[in-house]
Formats: sequence, structure tokens, C-alpha cells
Amino acid sequence: MTEKIEQASAGVASELNAELAVKIEKYVKEWHKFPMGVQPCNEPIFIKYFTDFLRQAPAENFRFKGNNEYDGYTAILWVGDPSFEFCGITGFEIAYGKDFIKVFTAYHNGFIYPEYICLYKDDAKELLDILRERCVDWAGFDC
Repeated sequence: MTEKIEQASAGVASELNAELAVKIEKYVKEWHKFPMGVQPCNEPIFIKYFTDFLRQAPAENFRFKGNNEYDGYTAILWVGDPSFEFCGITGFEIAYGKDFIKVFTAYHNGFIYPEYICLYKDDAKELLDILRERCVDWAGFDC
């Protein structure tokens, strides 16, 4: 792993497995090397990484954005606490509804951007269930 990725991962909240953060950041870095429109979507290894990440991410890394104009609801999930990390932090925008979930970069500036993950119906169920549980946890309703 590069020193830069390892340094970025050092700032990850203690609840998040640093090794997983490195894997996610490395995957994202490699994914962005593909030409626009040719990036892979729904790769099983990334779905596994993201699923594990979603299960572990602390509340400080999550921002609920609400109902958006184009695709259900939106949340942002950072691989680190954005309050204390100012640049180079990996972030994901999660668009979701009752029967779909899409995950793409948080740095799209409002433009359409290819998804890392785009699942519907039964394929989306596991991630939607985890997101639903985590929203309850992150909002403090799990007490």
C-alpha cells in the first residue's frame, strides 16, 4: 500500500477497520483510472467492501441529505470523519428508495456520474436493510 493511503487511513475513526478503509480507498483509486463510462459497476468485491464498511461506519462519517430531485433519498458516507479531515477523504453518495440503492462518488458536483453499485429489488435488499438499521443507529434511536 502506498504511504499516502496508509496515512489517510490512520485518520479513520477507531470503529472502522483501518484495513478495510485501505482496501476501499485502493479500489476507488483504481476505479477512477478507467475511462469515463467504462468503469465497472456492481463488482462483487466492491459490494463486499462497501457492505462491510456500511456495517462498521461510525455516525460521525454519515450525513443525511434528504429527498433529492432525481433519485429517491440521499446520504453521504465518508471513509473518515469529515469534521477533522479536510482533503483527500474518500466519500460516497448513496441514493436509495424502497427498492433500489446506488453508490457513487460524493465528488460529482451535481453531474451524472457512473455508479460503483447500482442494485434493484432483491439484489438491493441486503444493503437497504443495513442502511436502514444504521440510520436508526446513527440517529441515536438504538438506545
